Amino acid sequence: MIFYRNKLLSIIKNKDIKKVSIQKKLNISRPAFWNWEKGKTVPSEENVRKLARILDVKVSEISDLKEKELDKHIFDKITESKTGNNWLKQTHASFEERARIKNNIINGINKSFDELAESKMVISALLNNMDIIFYIKNHLNRYITANNNFIDTMKLNKNYNVNGKADIDLMSTCDAKRNQTEDNAVLKSRKKITYEGIIPNSRKKRWAIIIKTPIFNDDGDVYGLAATYLDITESKIESERRKLLEKNIDLMSVASTVYDKDNDRFIYFNKKALELLALNNETDLKDKSYQVAEIYFKRFLSHDSYNKLINFSQNNNEVFTVEAKIRNKTCLLEIRLSNIEHFGRNYIMAIFYDVTELRLLEEKLKVLDASMNQVNAVVCIIESEDYEKHKENYYITDYVEKLYGYKKEEFYADNYLLRKKIIHEDYVEGYVNWLTKKKYYTEKYRYMIRAKNGELKWCESTASEIMYQNKKCIALIVTDITERIKQEELQIKKDIAKSLKVEGIDSNIISKTCKLNLEQVNYL
Repeated sequence: MIFYRNKLLSIIKNKDIKKVSIQKKLNISRPAFWNWEKGKTVPSEENVRKLARILDVKVSEISDLKEKELDKHIFDKITESKTGNNWLKQTHASFEERARIKNNIINGINKSFDELAESKMVISALLNNMDIIFYIKNHLNRYITANNNFIDTMKLNKNYNVNGKADIDLMSTCDAKRNQTEDNAVLKSRKKITYEGIIPNSRKKRWAIIIKTPIFNDDGDVYGLAATYLDITESKIESERRKLLEKNIDLMSVASTVYDKDNDRFIYFNKKALELLALNNETDLKDKSYQVAEIYFKRFLSHDSYNKLINFSQNNNEVFTVEAKIRNKTCLLEIRLSNIEHFGRNYIMAIFYDVTELRLLEEKLKVLDASMNQVNAVVCIIESEDYEKHKENYYITDYVEKLYGYKKEEFYADNYLLRKKIIHEDYVEGYVNWLTKKKYYTEKYRYMIRAKNGELKWCESTASEIMYQNKKCIALIVTDITERIKQEELQIKKDIAKSLKVEGIDSNIISKTCKLNLEQVNYL
């Protein structure tokens, strides 16, 4: 297509038409029209035909385009008279010609209406099938049209006609007032607005991204506005749920992260976790995106450990220890994994404990335990505060099984076992008094126990206060002195028997007095 720009400029000059008016009617910018004038660009065929109608000239006068049949007849006849009546009255035109032209005009109008109806149907189908709420208002803030989603949201009948209705006719007073105020602001400012707000008539339960755009006519005046509501209720609820989850996790005093199994990504690192990653400064997080933390997180976890974490089984809890390098220092982390379900979503919570010092302590305890187990005594570490209220044993040696007949696990489960089942009832009060009154500073305590098999044994306890795992504790050392007691008793009896024999007392009397048999007396 060839565009005659010089003829265009000549027609505009001769008819004294303002270029601004042409631009508005064509709905094009000033630079675009200027490019046509300079020959830098060529308008489309549609714009050329529109331009010809605006200038009231044949399209062939400004381009090499040919007139369409309907346009040709309309231009040839109608333009001769603005009313369109004179051409029908011309005597030189035959009746048949006038009838043919009239039929062409009618057919053209019918075709235009059919095209308009088809376009309206397509637009209506598009709007009604889109997942948005949509309506159009005129400059008087009255509804022109709305899609089915809007009708459903307003709880109106499916065939309800909104044309000419106001907000107050469709929604609650409060929502109508707010919506009308917002729409009036758009009509007055002539500017598009986008914001997050409540969907009218939803009782403040549904949220949307709202876009309200002014509509202009050919003269540049505001004709009305178009409003679209993109429902974000689910994402809004999810955001609130996530805030609640994050708030609860932040209350934890240990480093914790949350992994979203459904979306396959980490969604949260609490403050302790960020400190663990040395990302406690906002500047480290830049835009506060947890992707930054996730990158650092992947750096110090081995590939196997990371896969173990994200592939965590749905039905099991798991604890594993990994070697990690944090702040350029190698340390041991104990990771405890657990599944949590939060409002129907599946998450993995990972809790991190720095067990570097604990593992070193455990190694030391192993050495200590090996040494202690070489001693024929029970070494037991218990809480020193409120002894009678607590039931926790922190440490006990293997010798406990040989002395008492009970397993170590039974003592760890119940500290009172020592007093309830083992210590002879005649010595319980004295034992508790010795321990709670801290008499172990000055004396040992000798008492009788009853082993699991019922055997009675004599024991001697010594104790001292120590710090164990940053807690104030009592270290008890219990030794079996049964043989020593027997030897002491035997020695006493020997001494008594010897003393009586010197006095010349009969051996039968000595045996009866000392409760010894005759063999022991003869031995003496």
